[in-house]
Amino acid sequence: MSVEQADVIDGLGVRPDGVVEMLISDHLEWDDDEHLQLLAAKVEAYANAALSGQLVQSYPAAEGKQVCIKLVWQHIPNNAAANFFDTLQEQLRGVGIDFSPAALPERY
Repeated sequence: MSVEQADVIDGLGVRPDGVVEMLISDHLEWDDDEHLQLLAAKVEAYANAALSGQLVQSYPAAEGKQVCIKLVWQHIPNNAAANFFDTLQEQLRGVGIDFSPAALPERY
């Protein structure tokens, strides 16, 4: 599972604060032009699953809970990626979904 597979949720669970977290695992380098397109497709698929009710059908524990799409990257994002994250956060916030980009923990 990875950012390259838009139709697969890489990880899913309920955090201790009750938020449903949909995880995107991203191992790609940021200098690839296709990378942001792959990420956009994956985020769109996740948002569609959350907004359409498909997420609750597949994972009933998500019913009535806030959703956060969490991107975990292996390589440090470049400026274009950082700007893209800001745009994603704004767009997703507009439909009631949080977006949280973060580095993969050390030693992975």
